Amino acid sequence: MLREIVERIEQELKQIEDVRDRIIRESRDIIRTSREIVHLIHRGEIETARERIEVLNNIVKRVLEKARQYPQLYYSGLICGPLIEYVEAVALYKLITENRIPGPEELGVENVPYLLALGDIVGELRRLIIESLRKGADIRDVERYFRYMEEIYEALSLIVVPDALVPGLRGKVDFIRKMVEVTRADLYLASLRFIPRVEESEEK
Repeated sequence: MLREIVERIEQELKQIEDVRDRIIRESRDIIRTSREIVHLIHRGEIETARERIEVLNNIVKRVLEKARQYPQLYYSGLICGPLIEYVEAVALYKLITENRIPGPEELGVENVPYLLALGDIVGELRRLIIESLRKGADIRDVERYFRYMEEIYEALSLIVVPDALVPGLRGKVDFIRKMVEVTRADLYLASLRFIPRVEESEEK
């Protein structure tokens, strides 16, 4: 009798192991596709990024459906990293194309990967700002990106929860603060380039 119980448990564990292996394989696809989308956004290939997001959404949906069948997998932290990458890519795309950041409900993710992904978006916004300044892009886009950097930092900095609930958030917020300060200084220095021209026009 006991042997039958143990054998049944073993079969159940092997089934979970099989699902875990499939989730790990598809999680790599989530990470790879998410990073590809971010690169496409930085290259200005927005339409291609949109097409890849459709592919990404399908992969994430499959992974979540599998993981939710087994709470020991869903809450193990196994998919947290890939979901952070997913949220970062899709939220950055929505910010660029729709001027908004979607919430966790819209993205279908839990709160922890959502909050950690917001912190990563700040780094991508800084990259967009630096590249825009280098190319002499519309200053309104630069200002919009920086306002989002500030908004994300201010929102995350107000969260007061134990680090065990959102691992790594506190350190990420400190890093974000430094990025915001450095970017503010970059924007100030960039603005100084226009001062001589203004002075010249006033003298004339």
